[in-house]
Amino acid sequence: SVLYGQAAPGGLVNMVRKRPTDGPVREIQLQFGSHDRKQLALDLGGPVGDRDDVSYRVVGVVRDGKTAFDHVEERKHYLAPSLTLRPSDATTLTLLAEYQKIDSPGGGGAPALPFDGTLDTSSYPRLPRSAFVGEPGYDHFKNEQQSIGYELEHALSERWTLRQNLRYMEVDTDSRRVQAFCASAASCDPSTLLRYAWAFPETSKLFTLDNQAIATFETGRLRHTLLLGLDYSREKSAFEESQLTILGTPFNAYNPVYGTTPVSRPDPGMLIDQKLSQIGFYAQDQIEIDALTITASGRYDRADTDTVTHLATSGTATRAEQKDREFTGRLGASYAFANGVHPYASYSTSFQPAGGTDRNGNVFDPTTGQQIEAGIKYQPTGSRSLLTLSVYQLTQQNVLTPDPANTSFRVQSGEVRMRGFELEGKFELSEQLTLIASYAHTDSEITKDNPTASGTSNRGNRLAFVPRHQASLWANYRFGGNLSGVSAGGGVRYIGQTRGNNANTTDIPGYALTDLALRYDFGKRDRSLQGLELALNVSNLFDKRYVSTCLSTTTGCYWGEGRKVTGTLGYRW
Repeated sequence: SVLYGQAAPGGLVNMVRKRPTDGPVREIQLQFGSHDRKQLALDLGGPVGDRDDVSYRVVGVVRDGKTAFDHVEERKHYLAPSLTLRPSDATTLTLLAEYQKIDSPGGGGAPALPFDGTLDTSSYPRLPRSAFVGEPGYDHFKNEQQSIGYELEHALSERWTLRQNLRYMEVDTDSRRVQAFCASAASCDPSTLLRYAWAFPETSKLFTLDNQAIATFETGRLRHTLLLGLDYSREKSAFEESQLTILGTPFNAYNPVYGTTPVSRPDPGMLIDQKLSQIGFYAQDQIEIDALTITASGRYDRADTDTVTHLATSGTATRAEQKDREFTGRLGASYAFANGVHPYASYSTSFQPAGGTDRNGNVFDPTTGQQIEAGIKYQPTGSRSLLTLSVYQLTQQNVLTPDPANTSFRVQSGEVRMRGFELEGKFELSEQLTLIASYAHTDSEITKDNPTASGTSNRGNRLAFVPRHQASLWANYRFGGNLSGVSAGGGVRYIGQTRGNNANTTDIPGYALTDLALRYDFGKRDRSLQGLELALNVSNLFDKRYVSTCLSTTTGCYWGEGRKVTGTLGYRW
């Protein structure tokens, strides 16, 4: 959060594009799999000609296929070129571009099904996993996004280095679906569902700039790595929620008949134009004293949000302006013992401007958080094994969750507290056998909540979608002798029971899935085939049927993905 601004404590996913390299990179993959999946991917790069001051990288993917759900398909195109220039030993400039297009007839994912027939089969038969309650030809998800930017680094001296990262990005998304709903909350017969059509287009233009100055120096026995930074971001977005068109003909999800009621795109109901600008100042000092490392950092943010909500039905428009100012900080320490034991502890705070509005057009308050964490990392001397144990308590205020009244929108809980521990081990038991095992226990609770007009509160409930128990086990074995080049892996991942909403009215059972991976390196047997590999991956090997999410006791339940087999032929040269 201190370094990146809009990030919560507990970590973030660091997505890094492939960069140009000093040496040549040449790889191509051909992939086939379940549901007519076909994919071609390439990764090409290296120096330009004989020059050592210019290098490039081009990554591309083309994918086409169906899914486990009737009438739902996916077509994807992705291209990411980059170029690195080194005009001097002290300066490096990398230019980055990216384009992605997704075209998914059927809505882009699993359809929302009723509670009866998925989680509850006591009154009605189980719906098939492939059940589609939308309307072919109308349901669609389209996404097109492109970005361009650069990363510039210049060494002023042996002590000081300057960096500047810039990116401009545009995103255009259009979702439209026919969804099912139930006339009664008490019982929902999947053979007589009601349906409605809706549409949700949205666009976004984002500009980000990050400036950094890094200094390394010593003060007595203390070795410092000082980071000073200023970043700026500006986003202009537009969202449109259509009116709902009720389809009058009852729908039988067990024996669907499509096209009985013509479906056209509904008229706009609500349009939201939003501008968000944020500027942050941050500083961090990483101090090393022999085996002890101390990290202290702080950040001050100024975030301004301007939201205009237009109601097409009434022709009215309302404006909401929000000015958020917040300081966040982090303090951590770790110690490296000679025997490979590294204990650590940290405290951090976070601040996230919450973009968008609720279904009533109200702007969200920023999400703030605090985290305390301590743990031990242990790597036996001379080994490639690693064992980690961490305990933590995380508290967040104004957390966004799906709105039970309309899952296209979100609501904010007053305060959520999560505490637990995580244990993970990566073991190299021999030159052939490696093992990865992990377990996480998470105790979540809504500690503060804003009661409704009727006095209903979610205080004391578990946070939606957070399992109390998660575990995984994966083993991989590389064969030798006559089977040299063959490796086999297998494992189990377990997701514990969760709640589908903060009201805790839905209970989603836990499930365990088994995965399998086989790989053959042709070059191990024949040097002329060096770089050629064949891989087979199977997820949910035993085709276990499970519900991944269920938002309420009427509709909004989603089947998890069944068995999926993917074969990949790759060649590196």
